[in-house]
Amino acid sequence: MPRADLRWWRPCQSRVPAAAAFLSFIRSLEAFEVELLLGQPVGIFVYSTRIYDFVRQEPPRLGEATALGSVFLVVMLGLALLYQAHLRGRQFTTVTGSAYATRPLRLGAWRWVAAGACSGYLTIGLAAPLIFLVTGSFMRRYGFFQIREPFTLAHWQAVFQDSIFLPSVWNSLLIATGTALLVVLIYSLVAYVVVRSKLPSAGLVDLLAWLPWGTPGILLSLGLLWLFLTTPLRTLLYGTLGGIVVALLLKESPTSTQLFKAAYHQISRDLEEAARVSGASWLTVYVRVFLPLLAPTAVTIWLLAFASSIRDIGTSVLLYSPQSRPLSILMLEYSFSGELERGSAAGILITGLVMALMLASHWWTRQAA
Repeated sequence: MPRADLRWWRPCQSRVPAAAAFLSFIRSLEAFEVELLLGQPVGIFVYSTRIYDFVRQEPPRLGEATALGSVFLVVMLGLALLYQAHLRGRQFTTVTGSAYATRPLRLGAWRWVAAGACSGYLTIGLAAPLIFLVTGSFMRRYGFFQIREPFTLAHWQAVFQDSIFLPSVWNSLLIATGTALLVVLIYSLVAYVVVRSKLPSAGLVDLLAWLPWGTPGILLSLGLLWLFLTTPLRTLLYGTLGGIVVALLLKESPTSTQLFKAAYHQISRDLEEAARVSGASWLTVYVRVFLPLLAPTAVTIWLLAFASSIRDIGTSVLLYSPQSRPLSILMLEYSFSGELERGSAAGILITGLVMALMLASHWWTRQAA
């Protein structure tokens, strides 16, 4: 039996695991909606749901909510500084002016372990919850299998007949599409400044890009709410789709910037310098050199931003109005009002929208290959 080719592990030891660990840990601090729906009824709270409770109380305890969020802001800043120190002076260039090739990794006997791990993750993390979600949307009463005729289509009919359903779907599509486009445009430029420019403030820009993950979505929503209410932005952004897009755009800063940074680090400066020596302007270099090489990363970031935006709850929960309510908030309203079956139906529709986009992207990628 051929031995597994694990030479790829050594150069990855100090790069990918560190980045993944930092991003995963910070991402976990922002978790909100799952903890809110499952933990609050049984008295289990995390800091993000506690902030939500502080804000919703009468009168709102905004000072305590802000203080609690500030603790995790300090944690995030510390992690970002450690991450920068970890990467300082390292080289990650893999795409140069010379020819290069990619090849599949040979895992040998480890392929069975990898296949089992992937299958188990997909079954437990995706298939099982989706099956229960679909089943619950067709039940007369969620979780009660012993009643007579437990299944019905009434909840789906009620969702489609709800006068606010179609506007919510349209709002979600507009919000997700607009956010994804702005994320790719803005954060590709931010990452370029951080990686390629010699500005003394580039390190500060990189540090600031992490800030949205140091602020829980609910606290970011609260901060923007006060900003919109106390400035002339009130007429443009308060309770509008644009205000929600701004909030989600800020939220996507850490992931998008870091992924674009990784892509820039893999592109040799020789390509840019050769183009500039040939008389190309910066814009020409960006369009003719960087964009084709960044295209796979840009498509991935667009998809991630779209999927994240269309299912987001915590960031937009204080910023929407009846006219700008997205489908994710409608799902939350159904769940809190005791209509779990309708909430399940709305959740399935959100999952369907994301899956349809992913399948379309996969088909397009195969056609373009």
